Amino acid sequence: MGDDSIILKGLAGAVRLIFAGDAEVYGAAAVSLSVATVSTLVASALGIPLAVLLSLGRFPGRRAALAVLDALLSLPTVVVGLFVYALVRRGSLLGPLELLFTPWAMVIGQTLLGLPIVTALSVAAISSAGREVRETATALGASPARSLATVLWESRHLLGAAVAAAMGRLLGEVGVAMMLGGNIAGYTRTLTTAIALETAKGDFASAVALGMVLLALAIGLNVVLRFPRRGGEDEPGASLAARSWQRGDGPQGEWPDAAAPSPAAVSASGIVRSYDGVTALDIPALSLERGRVHVVVGPNGSGKTTLLRLLGLLDRPDAGSIRVLGATCGATGSRPAGGPGPDACGATALALRRRIAFAAQRPHLFRTTVRRNVEYPLRARGVPGGESRARADAAMDMLGVLHLADRRARTLSSGEAQRTALARAFVAEPELLLLDEPTSGLDPEWARRVEGLIAASALRGATVVVATHDLAQAYRLSASVVRLEGGRLAPPVVENVLEGELTGDEGSADAVLVLEGGLRLSVATERRGHARAAVDPADIVVSAEPLSSSARNSLAARVTRLEERGHLVFVTAEASGEAGTGVPFISSLTRESCRRLALTPGSPVVLTFKATAVRVF
Repeated sequence: MGDDSIILKGLAGAVRLIFAGDAEVYGAAAVSLSVATVSTLVASALGIPLAVLLSLGRFPGRRAALAVLDALLSLPTVVVGLFVYALVRRGSLLGPLELLFTPWAMVIGQTLLGLPIVTALSVAAISSAGREVRETATALGASPARSLATVLWESRHLLGAAVAAAMGRLLGEVGVAMMLGGNIAGYTRTLTTAIALETAKGDFASAVALGMVLLALAIGLNVVLRFPRRGGEDEPGASLAARSWQRGDGPQGEWPDAAAPSPAAVSASGIVRSYDGVTALDIPALSLERGRVHVVVGPNGSGKTTLLRLLGLLDRPDAGSIRVLGATCGATGSRPAGGPGPDACGATALALRRRIAFAAQRPHLFRTTVRRNVEYPLRARGVPGGESRARADAAMDMLGVLHLADRRARTLSSGEAQRTALARAFVAEPELLLLDEPTSGLDPEWARRVEGLIAASALRGATVVVATHDLAQAYRLSASVVRLEGGRLAPPVVENVLEGELTGDEGSADAVLVLEGGLRLSVATERRGHARAAVDPADIVVSAEPLSSSARNSLAARVTRLEERGHLVFVTAEASGEAGTGVPFISSLTRESCRRLALTPGSPVVLTFKATAVRVF
């Protein structure tokens, strides 16, 4: 009989067996399905928590454990069968239970086979985004339980694939089933052992027919387990979070160290943070005033993101301490080796984190709708559903994504995703708002709008810390600019930062910048209204008497400080306006020029610079 004939007869026989309701076939299919299902459920119940530990945990021996897990994927089934047989045979440890040649013995063996499959594939699923998801959830105010639930929710499709793969593997298992079940008709005979029996008898057509039945069963189960990928639009970890909230884990909790509020929202002392032996941040002292916008500037790799992560309690310094909103977080050495943990300041940091919001430069959006993403920090804080939805809608409207509320977040463009992440950060109205390159993916119009929202947040009393590489944006946002270079504080790139009102005829390039105290400067710009500007110290000419020049700014001033920096002397002199309030200006001179002018603190001078030297941000 040819191979084609055997296959065709097998197909016909499979159809006949299925539709004829053959009791032996259906009985073998039921045993196969029940044993594989129970084994898969047990393997999943053990394997997925183990995968979470191996994926997110940091402990000694983790790499060795992963290596052993990889090795177990190729474990011969006969070895598993012999091991379990030795445990359940008469006279052995489990012999009195009389498990041998029962479905339960088969379940034990198949569970041992399925456990490495579920665990290894789940490790891969959770590792692909688990740390990023957990950190995002933590930064949005989620409790540890809710963060873990969110990780599992985000990985649900890949975890389902892992379970389906294990189920398919166990459905096709024959060695363990034969050794531990004994292939007893109507009791432990499975489709695979029935195929082996028919093949041994030489009835290849029947064997092929049973194989077709087994194949159809495996395909059907995989479709059932893996097809519904769009269901469940509930927010990540919602039910677990609700239980956590009912236990009192909510925004009413207080930070235990929070005594009287500090004038500074953030202060740092001697903080050092290193990665793999390389110092990423080393700041002796830093203080950021409450209720203002502060900007951190610097090139790539200067430590801006590291600083924001420390301020957001997503990481912990190796040395020194940080005081955030009146609570102190120091280096205690409890961070696990190999990387930061989400509870960098201990489990009690949760209440403090819920007063902070952090928006990363490359934000992670959860695998759900835009609205659910924006509502997440509110739900994490226990805000009721109606209020949560209303506040989320207002935040989305503010950032121009309300019309996308029911869209899945993963389908958004980069600019839409950035605005969704910003809405998610603004919606909780945090006391401390940390924004890492918030306008990097936005067009100029939306970048300006976001800058306005940042200013509005400070006006309502929030402290905002923005990291950016855009120097012009930095000074548009604030005069409080911290510059990092190589992880260390560096002198500001721009000095003589001025703030006031630009006045003049509309459309004219001639304007007057009116500073505090009434001091007026001529400026070449068409801008009007409130603005910040700066004058390069090298553009300011210091003289003892007024100069005859085309420069339109000539200010009488008095020297208050002299500072040598290399071969230059930086002279600080105060010029007074109509109200008598002094405005300090810094200019740079050579040592020889300073000597010729005989400058000392208190010397009267004239500061001269052009209108075009005033740079408006």
